[in-house]
Amino acid sequence: MSTTKIRINQTQIDYKDSVVAATTTAITDVLTGAPDTIDGVSLAVQDRVLVKDQAAGAENGIYLVTTVGTGADGVWERVEDMFTGDIVERGCFVVVQQGAVGALKIFVIDSAGTAGAHVVGTTVMEWASLTDANEGVTLAQFVYNEVMAGTIDNSNKIFTTAAAFATGKLAVFLNGVRQVLGDDYTVTDLDEITMTFAPKGSQGNPDILTCDYLTA
Repeated sequence: MSTTKIRINQTQIDYKDSVVAATTTAITDVLTGAPDTIDGVSLAVQDRVLVKDQAAGAENGIYLVTTVGTGADGVWERVEDMFTGDIVERGCFVVVQQGAVGALKIFVIDSAGTAGAHVVGTTVMEWASLTDANEGVTLAQFVYNEVMAGTIDNSNKIFTTAAAFATGKLAVFLNGVRQVLGDDYTVTDLDEITMTFAPKGSQGNPDILTCDYLTA
């Protein structure tokens, strides 16, 4: 397996190959005492599992089932794309395929690490849903690379999204460069921002204002 990145607006959205299931409680021994069922999903060899609830946060991450076992004697190892010693950035996310709680939910690394970077197996790695610590979100709630509505004419500063966005879940890009909330723009409504400086409507080469967001 390998890490996959897709390029949007000259930035990278970092995600891992999906996992079959995600833990809902801590596992006593992740490597050699792993359970054969997670969140109601019966595991099989080569299944990927998101471990996100360990008391020792450095144990969290994505694992591969190498031996299913019976009860709590399974053997797991870290996956190639999130292996011990690898650097993983804050904001990396993964989709959960199955589970009574986790099915079709998306979880993201939200711990600070060191300037956002986490050393797998060493740095505390905290995973949370994109809305709060208990509820995940579905793929249908993501909007990528939307051109914001509003006139590009050297004077207009107000632009809107096609749908209302969740609080804190909007990323704005001017000509592919991510804008800084509070410096480059402010949020002025549930689906509206006001730019600090009006985008330029230069003839033949106007500015382009796009956004990624999670719908409310």
